[in-house]
Amino acid sequence: PPINWLEAEEDTAGIWRRHVNTALGGPYRPLLDGTDLVIMLQAPDFGAVLGWRQMQEAKLRARTGSGMSDAEVARFVRHYERLTRHLLADLPSWADVVIPLDADHGVGAVRYAVQTNE
Repeated sequence: PPINWLEAEEDTAGIWRRHVNTALGGPYRPLLDGTDLVIMLQAPDFGAVLGWRQMQEAKLRARTGSGMSDAEVARFVRHYERLTRHLLADLPSWADVVIPLDADHGVGAVRYAVQTNE
């Protein structure tokens, strides 16, 4: 089922979702498989990701006079919401290093994967 209004209204057939999954399983697979170490900067939740991206764009607008509005950023980020939510839920269980961040970008206790001597 759709995860947000963008999927519900503009991608009812799931074309974008399938495209992303195909790319991750195809052209991007060698990149992912060749990774020696996975480090996750763990946002508190999807709302923080959206807020941080809007903050970044506001700074760009202030500096250059151009950039996306908050609404444009929200629409853009919704394209990646499904993947982001999946990674926030799944990646901490297999990343080699997880660095939790709070809403203000403060760093929490870094977690390292347990090493085995296999």
